[in-house]
Amino acid sequence: MKKIMTFAALLLAAVLLASCGGENPSPANQTSDGTKDTTAVTASVVIREPRALAAEINSRCKFGTPLEENADFTKNKFADLAGILNDCTGYVTSATTAQEIFVFEAKTADDAKAVAERLENYCERQQTDFEDYMPSEVPYLEDAVILADGNLVVYVVCEDNAAALEIVNGLIK
Repeated sequence: MKKIMTFAALLLAAVLLASCGGENPSPANQTSDGTKDTTAVTASVVIREPRALAAEINSRCKFGTPLEENADFTKNKFADLAGILNDCTGYVTSATTAQEIFVFEAKTADDAKAVAERLENYCERQQTDFEDYMPSEVPYLEDAVILADGNLVVYVVCEDNAAALEIVNGLIK
């Protein structure tokens, strides 16, 4: 009788263990093809430092070609803003594309508004330049992310600007 009870207990344990061996569910931020889903981002930490913020945006947003950090390029391109900035950086590419990231830390919130206005003008000029040069990039520029929050200003042009806006909002607020 003990042998039968032991055998029944082992059989039950084997059945229970076998039923747990199914596929592991995908993590919440992973798509069915195994890639990272960046559209629904919830940031657990607010990032206010320009280099860290730009790096995080670069890692989460979708760009047609890889971007590389180039703070010197950003400082030179926006040299007229030097007097109202504490820090800035950018991610750009050597490829022919309008896709890029710029993050500025202005000295004051009023300075940040001036930076955002300057970026609006920059974006408009980019649209004009790309209309003749590479019209496929213009839609990205039309929906560019230009966001000022306190003394922080973020500019992002990527393949999915709506997702970029959600990502940026999740990172800075």
